[in-house]
Amino acid sequence: MKKRKKVYDLYWYFACERQNIFLKKINNENPPWTNDKILQEYKFCNSYRVNDRVSQYLLKNVIYNGKKYSNEDMLFRILLFKLFNKESTWELLLNNFEDITL
Repeated sequence: MKKRKKVYDLYWYFACERQNIFLKKINNENPPWTNDKILQEYKFCNSYRVNDRVSQYLLKNVIYNGKKYSNEDMLFRILLFKLFNKESTWELLLNNFEDITL
């Protein structure tokens, strides 16, 4: 049981520290945002996945780009983008097709 508690404690420490880093960044505090050497040196995904660069691109350019799409077309667009999950590939498709729909 002690081993499991150590793992849980480490998990919650990591989650809490990542959240604190996130809050410090959005409040424009200067780095370092933590004393943890690993979190200072290595990159980790955002505390909220929706805040990462690719997810923001998906929201702004694939889903909410100002155009109306049917539910089927929207599902197709999202699944297609998530298949490669890369902005440059989406841009390449847009440059070669008028729009991306079924």
